[in-house]
Amino acid sequence: MYTNGASTSGGTLTPSDKKINRLSSFGKKMASNIVQTNHNKGPGGPALAKSNSKSDLMSEMGNDNHNPTPIKRSVGPNVGGSKPTERKPIPSFNNNAPSSNNPPEDSSHDGSGGSPNGSSPSMNDDPLDRAMELGIAPPQFMEAPPPPPEPEPPAIQFTSYQTLRGNTVNLPPAPAPPENLVKGRSASRADVFNFQLGGLHPFGPGGDRPGLPTREGRGISRAVALDADNGDYIFSVPDSDSNLIFISEKDDGETPQNPGEPKRIKAGTLAKLVERLTYPNYTDQDYLKAFLLTYRSFMTPQDLMRFLMVRYYMPIPKTTQAAEADFIKNVQTPIRLRVSNVFKGWIRDYSYDFEEDPELVTHFEEFLRDELASGGQLKILGNIGSYQSKHGESKVRRHVFNKTAPKPIFPVVSGKLSLWDIHPEEIARQLTLQEYDLYRKIKPWECLGQAWSKENKEKQSPNILAMIKRFNDVSNWVVAEIVTAEDEITRVSVMNRFIEVARRCARVYNNFNACMEIIAGLTNSSIYRLKREWDILPPKTNETFQGLRELLSREHNFVNFRAHLHTCNPPCIPYLGVYLTDLTFIEDGTSDKIGELINFDKRRKVAAVVLEIQRYQQTPYNLEVVDTVMDYLNNLKNLSDDEAYQKSLAIIPRGATGKLAPKELKELQKVAKNKIKQLQKDEAAKYPSYEID
Repeated sequence: MYTNGASTSGGTLTPSDKKINRLSSFGKKMASNIVQTNHNKGPGGPALAKSNSKSDLMSEMGNDNHNPTPIKRSVGPNVGGSKPTERKPIPSFNNNAPSSNNPPEDSSHDGSGGSPNGSSPSMNDDPLDRAMELGIAPPQFMEAPPPPPEPEPPAIQFTSYQTLRGNTVNLPPAPAPPENLVKGRSASRADVFNFQLGGLHPFGPGGDRPGLPTREGRGISRAVALDADNGDYIFSVPDSDSNLIFISEKDDGETPQNPGEPKRIKAGTLAKLVERLTYPNYTDQDYLKAFLLTYRSFMTPQDLMRFLMVRYYMPIPKTTQAAEADFIKNVQTPIRLRVSNVFKGWIRDYSYDFEEDPELVTHFEEFLRDELASGGQLKILGNIGSYQSKHGESKVRRHVFNKTAPKPIFPVVSGKLSLWDIHPEEIARQLTLQEYDLYRKIKPWECLGQAWSKENKEKQSPNILAMIKRFNDVSNWVVAEIVTAEDEITRVSVMNRFIEVARRCARVYNNFNACMEIIAGLTNSSIYRLKREWDILPPKTNETFQGLRELLSREHNFVNFRAHLHTCNPPCIPYLGVYLTDLTFIEDGTSDKIGELINFDKRRKVAAVVLEIQRYQQTPYNLEVVDTVMDYLNNLKNLSDDEAYQKSLAIIPRGATGKLAPKELKELQKVAKNKIKQLQKDEAAKYPSYEID
């Protein structure tokens, strides 16, 4: 007998004890709610709440081993001679529960404790009796046992990709799919990925990217073993608004599509983006280019290899022989052709992914060798090997010119060179060769996510950083040469020479990046404040400088430069800062995801900028290297900003206007003009075959 939660000396709960120990109506309602809540917490979720079977209830509430056989507990008279089950005390969760001397008035037990036919009592509908028959304590004094962990499926290892060619070959025993994948098809995409991609979570240990494949598991074995009829293959999920969104004409800033163009993808899951990459109904070359240029912002090269192999080894639905043959002809073969074309384009146009990852090359070569050796269905795979050998090596593609390079202008002096020992034309040429060598090395992945400004920028964006460093070095060189000149006439002559070099870079060699470097040096605060020098500068030279500044002006997002650039024929080196500004605007103004989907529209915009960069990486300059000039340009004179400004203050103290009287200005302009002419005559004598315009 129980009084306020304390047990009497009796060890067995008799029917009269149970009757006396009934809770109040308030307690009954609470018990009903709690028991019902515990009943709904099983692995099956709310669906199990509909079950009234004794085994289901006991499996959820009292049987830790999940034994499907119902466990009978005797709570009434000893029926059939069996020994009464000894009950554990049930502590009361209500301190105001009625005692044994005050039984509830609404008690209606007859004290028999058994069913009318004398058999062992079954569960009735009363929630308290249900809990008492199961011998459990009220829920707030015990927690439901956690469900046992699901055993991890054994890893399947293959010695060769040859065993994965189709469903008809003998496969190693595949682990059973997760229960929620087979029954309700309600598993999350993460579960599907985890099961199909070699046991790796789609977003990896870090939570944002797929894990890397392993040499042993290959990562595609389980996908092949799946039954396509169950809908478990990751690329068999139907398109819906929850996994794929297309751009509509209502979207801001979007231009209407032509009727014959493929729909432009706005956002999608990782599987859907790869699926559309190999879509059998049509080929979207613009989408393929944008994907291969920007995929590193949401997956790694090895992830892409893994997904393409899963796509290639698609399962065949189990049906009639004729239907299977039709499926192979009209679905599987076109998809495999698309996958092969993606591989070919990847190796041909983006071979740097393979150059930097030997393991990626090994995976692909094994796949290619084994597929061809086993008599693969696609003859097109036979050409990929030649593409890999041609374009997968770290070699600069040699460009064949249809005319000889112009004759270099070698310095006539030996020893250490100075600015005056090198012809302005050759300075522009060698600067252009240096700039192009840096510019052509920029990889698309360096342009993603503002990598050049992140903590690991040296690793993520080395070539963009090299261009930025070169820009600063040349700009500082211009400043250092001017502020260290002996007098104001010499300073004016140096300024005139740099403006001439900038003009030749822009107008002759389309090297707008070097032109902007020189302009940045001339507009540096240490130089721009030298009012006397700028006034003395010949009017024609000043006019040339102002024209270059207007061409590369930042106003209206470089509108003048963009218009002029599109009229230039390669070779050309654009001002890189324009593209970095565009990429920064896209990254800061657009989110990486739309809901839970990858924002591919953002990647398309990034790809458009990267394609603009790549357009001018293809055509090299037909110029010869002059080693002595290159050595000079690789060891430029430089001063820190503070040092340069202190020298500038020594020329014109702070607060001084530096304004010249008209007569004095006229005389100084004449002196400067004569000195510049004399320098040109001296150079003409040194290099009789060349003239400065």
